[in-house]
Amino acid sequence: GAQLNTGLQYAFALTPQTRVNFGVGAAWGNATFMRTQFGVPDSAASQGSALAPFAPGGGLYSVDAGMGVMTALNRRWVAFGGVTVSQLRGDARRSPLTLRANTYSATAGIAYRCCQ
Repeated sequence: GAQLNTGLQYAFALTPQTRVNFGVGAAWGNATFMRTQFGVPDSAASQGSALAPFAPGGGLYSVDAGMGVMTALNRRWVAFGGVTVSQLRGDARRSPLTLRANTYSATAGIAYRCCQ
């Protein structure tokens, strides 16, 4: 199958050492991709699966939004962090395989800049 992921991001300097970014994104999949990821074939139901057959169509299946911060602690060390929320849409959300329509994530870390 085929899928398309796209996003927009806006970043700005809060201070000379600190950058903040905001982003949004969306993902689409064709019918083959959607059946592979979110479908339940008729054969699974006939083999005793508790899941009902489900044949999703193609289209928008996910949207997300997030923000992040990165700050230089000194010339070599950088601290960063961010949060993201993602939401399944359409047939992906209705799939019997979907346990949660919304997911949340957070990241945090430090990085060393070795070669400047």
